[in-house]
Amino acid sequence: MKGNYTRNVTIIIPTLNAEPYLKRLLITISTQSIIPLEVIVIDSSSTDASVSIVGCQDRYGIPVRLVSIERQDFSHGKTRNLAASMALGEIIVFITQDALPASSDWLGNLIAPFQDKSVGCVFGRHLSKPGGNPVIALDIERHFDCFGYKEYTTQQVDWLSESSILDYRSREGWYCFNSNVNSAIRRGIWEKIGFRAVMYSEDQLFGRDLIESGGKKVYARNATVYHSHEFTLPEFFKRYFDEYRGLKNTVGFVDNTGLINFLPCVMLAVCRDVYYLAGKNIDNKLYWLLYTPLFHIVRKAGAYLGGRYEKIPPVLRKYLSLENRA
Repeated sequence: MKGNYTRNVTIIIPTLNAEPYLKRLLITISTQSIIPLEVIVIDSSSTDASVSIVGCQDRYGIPVRLVSIERQDFSHGKTRNLAASMALGEIIVFITQDALPASSDWLGNLIAPFQDKSVGCVFGRHLSKPGGNPVIALDIERHFDCFGYKEYTTQQVDWLSESSILDYRSREGWYCFNSNVNSAIRRGIWEKIGFRAVMYSEDQLFGRDLIESGGKKVYARNATVYHSHEFTLPEFFKRYFDEYRGLKNTVGFVDNTGLINFLPCVMLAVCRDVYYLAGKNIDNKLYWLLYTPLFHIVRKAGAYLGGRYEKIPPVLRKYLSLENRA
């Protein structure tokens, strides 16, 4: 499915204080083998140099439009809908400010599946940023490996087939996963479905809405971006609290870890990581071997509480959230 399909592509980048990333991201987009029709940067009242970086369009060689909104008006679903409504392209690509295409073929590989007119959405692979936390790198690698090792893997349900429906019910997370860190949507599909106006997991909801409407989604393994977070352990806890609160609130997903199986789940994850890390030639190996049990305790605790957020007083939720949201 490789090749020059179309240049009729709009890339949308939501930003907030994106100065450390934005210039490099725009330059990387401008050097793709497929050049987009335009880039829309939708900025939530940044207080750093983000706006002035967008204003220096001559250095990028591609049209870059700036759309500014008030910070309090931002939500992951509503803001992306606003930007998409302004897009000129027939294919709308979403990438986050802190993601970076891994090669000059990223965009071409991401949009190639749209040669099939029945494809509504494509999402690409993430890899951890080079030189980062090896525990996070392994976690990201395992997550995307579950979608397949082929260049392109199709996700669609035959709603007339009982076996296909049963497979969907047993692997709903696999079918519905989508990530606006690195994704593309056909304009006509977005116009029919759109993102729900939610604070979290708008991409997962879109994936489910697309699949359950009979649509086809594709995982593009070779459309890769570098994207990972170098949080402290307390920040990771808050990150997973927000993530699993969003999954519970939007798609109804709750991690199956409970108080009874908490430690066995942590130990299983730790054993897998230790086995992997022990065989790798990495710096500070002992540190990372000691780090991994703490990480998985923090992760499971954040997932457990995030999936049960409604039982936590709102005043406390704010302190458990990385975004300080009650």
